[in-house]
Amino acid sequence: MSSSPSLPRRTIASSKKPFHDARQQPYPPRQAREELRRTPPARPSQQSKEPSDEVLRPVLESINSEIAALQREIALLEREERAQTKKPTDTEELISRLLAANDSHLTVPKPPKFSITAEADIPSALPLPTDKPLPQLKMFSSITYTSCNTTIEPSDSSILRRQSIRGYVGKFGVSMLDFHLDLRILGDQVVDLSAKVPIWARKDLGAWINECEETLNPSYLLYALNSYHPLAVKRAATFAAMSKRYTELTRQLKKAAWMGVDTMVFRWGKEGPEVVVRWQLEVGDMGDVESKLTAGVRVPGVYAEDGEWVRIAGWFSEMVEEVGVRKAIEATVQAVLGVS
Repeated sequence: MSSSPSLPRRTIASSKKPFHDARQQPYPPRQAREELRRTPPARPSQQSKEPSDEVLRPVLESINSEIAALQREIALLEREERAQTKKPTDTEELISRLLAANDSHLTVPKPPKFSITAEADIPSALPLPTDKPLPQLKMFSSITYTSCNTTIEPSDSSILRRQSIRGYVGKFGVSMLDFHLDLRILGDQVVDLSAKVPIWARKDLGAWINECEETLNPSYLLYALNSYHPLAVKRAATFAAMSKRYTELTRQLKKAAWMGVDTMVFRWGKEGPEVVVRWQLEVGDMGDVESKLTAGVRVPGVYAEDGEWVRIAGWFSEMVEEVGVRKAIEATVQAVLGVS
C-alpha cells in the first residue's frame, strides 16, 4: 500500500492577548486609563451660565410687574365690592347719617386741659395758653350761644337744612338781649332768614333787622346786635340814674324799664318849660352802632317870643363832648329849670 508523502507540521504558537481588531483603535495605555478614571467630568463654568441669566432677568421682571398690577386690581375690586355691600339703601338711615354729620361739631370731645408757664428770663410776644379761654373771647364779642339745632326738610333739588340758633348778648339778666335766628340753607346758600329780638330792641334795630332779612345776611345782623347792646345798656343806666336824681321832674323807672327808651323828659310844673333829651342809636352800613344825642326845650305859648331856648341844642352837644352825657344833662336841667 502506497502511502502519500507527509506534509511538514506547522506549529501555531498561541498568544495570551485577547483578540483585537486591527481596524479599531489600539487600546490606550494603562496609565492613561487610570488617569481617566480619577479625573471627574468637566462642569459648565459660571461664564456659560451668565448669558442664560441675562436672558431670563427681563422675563422675570415683566412677570413680577404683571403680578403686582393684577394684585392691585384685585384689591380695588374688593374695596368696591365692600363699599357696595355696606352702602345704605334705607331712606331713614340716610337721613340719620346726614343729621349725624351736621351735628358732628356739637359732639366733638373737649380738648385736654393744659397749662404752660414760661421762664421769666426769656422775653416773648406770644400769649400764654389758658385753661379758660372764654373770658378772653368775650373781649371781641359778648354773644353767648345757648343752642343750635339743625333739621333736614324734604326738597326735590338738593338738601334743605333748617338751622335754629338761640343766644343772648351781654350778661345773663334782665338787661340781656336774647335773640333767635331761623335760617333755611339750600346747599351752601341761605334762602330764608328770620330774626326775633325783644320788643324794646325792635325800636332801634327794626329797620336794620328787616334789611338783613331781605338780604339774607345773618353775619351783619349778629354784628349789629353785639355793637348795639352795650350802648343800649349805657343809655338805660344813664336815664335810670337821672330819674333817681330828679324824682320830681321825670318818671321813676328802673334800669330794665329804660331799655330801648330813647327819650327822657324833665318837666317842672304843668305850665313851665320842658327839657327833652333824646339819645338815638343808629346802625351804620356795616352794622356799627353809633350814638346821637340831642337836647331841646319845649315851652308853652307864653315863651314863644323868647329865642334863647334855641341855643340849648348846640350848647348841650358841646357839653357832651367836654364833660360827658350825665353832667351835660345835669347842667341843662339846672340852666333851664333851675333845679340843681
